[in-house]
Amino acid sequence: MDDVLIQATLGVLVFVHELGHLWGARAAGTPVAPFSIGFGPTVYRWTAHGTEYRLGSIPLGGYVLPAVDEYEDMLKVPVGRRMLFTSAGPAANVVFATLLYAGATFATYGFSFANGAFLQPLVQTGHVLSQLVRGLPALLAHPGQLTGIVGIVAMGC
Repeated sequence: MDDVLIQATLGVLVFVHELGHLWGARAAGTPVAPFSIGFGPTVYRWTAHGTEYRLGSIPLGGYVLPAVDEYEDMLKVPVGRRMLFTSAGPAANVVFATLLYAGATFATYGFSFANGAFLQPLVQTGHVLSQLVRGLPALLAHPGQLTGIVGIVAMGC
C-alpha cells in the first residue's frame, strides 16, 4: 500500500509541475506540441486547444515540449520567455506545497489560527525563494547555456 501511495504522490507532483510548464508556455506565447504524463508508448491521447495531451505507459515523470522544429528554433525565443516556460514548473510545485501546508495548518489549528495558517507557509516559501533568487546570478551568467527538455534531449542524441 505504501508503494501505491508514494507513486500516487509522485504522480500528483509531476502533474502539477508539468501543468506549471504548460501555463508558463501559454503565458510566454510558446505553443506546446505534447503535454505528457508518463513516458513510453502512449496509452491514451486527446487534443484540446491545439495541444496534444498524452498518458504514457511508464508513470515515471512527464514532459511539456514546445512546438519547435529544431533545437536552434528554441534558442531564438527570447531568454525571458524561455525562463518563464522553464521556471513555471518549479514555481507550480512551490505554490502547490504552500497551499498544502496552509491547508494542513488550518486543518490542525482551525479558525483560531486562520491568519497563521496562511502567513507561516508564505513566510517559509518566501525564505526558500529568496535563497533561490540569490543563486540566480550564477545561473544567468551564461544565458546561452540555459535549456529545457528540448535541449536536454538534443544533447543526449
